[in-house]
Amino acid sequence: MRIAINMLRSRLDQRRTLAEAAAVAKLAPDTFSRLFRAETGRTFRAYCVAARIERARELLTETALNVTEVAQALGYNDYRLFARQFEQHNQGCPPSRWRGSNPG
Repeated sequence: MRIAINMLRSRLDQRRTLAEAAAVAKLAPDTFSRLFRAETGRTFRAYCVAARIERARELLTETALNVTEVAQALGYNDYRLFARQFEQHNQGCPPSRWRGSNPG
């Protein structure tokens, strides 16, 4: 399981599938999904989104990348999806306001 989690976190710009992560863990997708949720407390998809948003907060705080560049660096082709997910994980705070309220 740790190998699959490390794979996900090492390449947040790539959208990994449950099947890919299960293959890395050498488990059937259904088994992997159940064990993943038991270990992380989140579904595979929710974990992937949360990991991207966590990294987005870091990039917005620690770099000069603009919000669109942060979204692209994390594999988002749709800025609106990035902004919506960011707000959902940050109490309604959009990425542009996060940067202003959390200077690096």
